[in-house]
Amino acid sequence: MYQFSIAPSDFLAPGFEQKLALCEETRCGYVELSDIIEGTFIGDMDGDTIETMRGLLIDYGKIISLVTYTGKISDYGRFRALLRNAHLLGVKAIKVSCDGYDSLQETAADITECAQDAKCYGIRLCVENCHDSNLSRNKDMELLVKSAGENVYTIFNPLCYAYMRAHPFFHEFYGSKLKNNITFLRVNDGLFCERRPELPGRGNAEIKELASILLSRSFDGWFSFTDYFGQMSREEVKEYIAAFKTLLKQM
Repeated sequence: MYQFSIAPSDFLAPGFEQKLALCEETRCGYVELSDIIEGTFIGDMDGDTIETMRGLLIDYGKIISLVTYTGKISDYGRFRALLRNAHLLGVKAIKVSCDGYDSLQETAADITECAQDAKCYGIRLCVENCHDSNLSRNKDMELLVKSAGENVYTIFNPLCYAYMRAHPFFHEFYGSKLKNNITFLRVNDGLFCERRPELPGRGNAEIKELASILLSRSFDGWFSFTDYFGQMSREEVKEYIAAFKTLLKQM
């Protein structure tokens, strides 16, 4: 019914199997990863390593919802190497960064190339808003997605808008043209004034409102849990996820 996805920190789960174990412990069906696993770039992994990882995914009954690409999107060779092995691992989406460009128009050409390559493998290409990047506001996201074309999806991070003293739901989402483009909702909450993270429902990120409106629009993406507090313990991660599930039950 709901797709819960967790990005286990290297602090809490440094190894691949440890990440899957934490995924199991927190009752999340999906896991999010960096493109560097135990010191090795996924695109550089040999067939035996990929088969071992596939076996672990099968054993734990988990799916990789998102891989974050740490390279430059203009490095097509590296990105395509990642795509090939990501496809073998059944990865659903890859997130790329748009940093390092002078304008969003310049970014769009490289994003378009990567998005078309990803589409050939049945993988979604994702970009995420961030308060200290060139994708800080919804209008920036709209411009990029419109310019880049097909197979470019968004990761909506409400905490970044809250840190900018903008209402994530009323100011950014409500008038957005990307409502049906959101693939991941980051379940991150925090306070406007102090820029302090809080558990879901206790801050100004309007998590409950966002989840509610997305579900009413037949949202088939992922509710994404990240270590936005920094070096969270196992018990803190479980409390964080439980707090969001309580909000869902109240809708």
